[in-house]
Amino acid sequence: MQTITACQNARGTNQEDRVVSSALPVPIAFELPQNWRPAEPEQVGAPEAAYIALRPEPVTVTDFVANITVAGERLNGDRSLVEYVDESLRRLRQTAPDAELVKRTETDAEQTPSVTQIVSLTTDVQGTPRRVLQVQVFLAVPDPQYPEQRAVIELVLSAVPEEIDQVVGDFRALVDSVTPHAGQAG
Repeated sequence: MQTITACQNARGTNQEDRVVSSALPVPIAFELPQNWRPAEPEQVGAPEAAYIALRPEPVTVTDFVANITVAGERLNGDRSLVEYVDESLRRLRQTAPDAELVKRTETDAEQTPSVTQIVSLTTDVQGTPRRVLQVQVFLAVPDPQYPEQRAVIELVLSAVPEEIDQVVGDFRALVDSVTPHAGQAG
């Protein structure tokens, strides 16, 4: 596996894409699903993201490009993962006031607790309001240098309802492939 920056692509020896993002508080590695390509966060209007992947060839005819964003920050103080996720939803509602929490599942795994939720919202696509579903996964990852500290890694799939079923499997594969990576955090 080659070490790469957050917005580059690499081919591993087993021909699977492996991405390493050091632009997060805790560096991680993950496998980029087939048919997805990296994009510069600033160029797609998401400068706060550490990594973005687009599915340039939609599985349905649509004007919205399905995307996966990866972001994260330190989980400071006594703030719990659920409090962080609630705060994230409040921030989302600042730009998408109709954002509605459809479903939430909490997993209290000892090493990496997580919250997965589905959010429905409306976004503007080329001047037209478009319904979008987001599958959001929040992982509380221990800092390898300071195990008593945690970071939250946010992985978000955004797609229109008519193609969510076709791309959610790719997203699950990406989430399942996330591993800590020895390296310097951003």
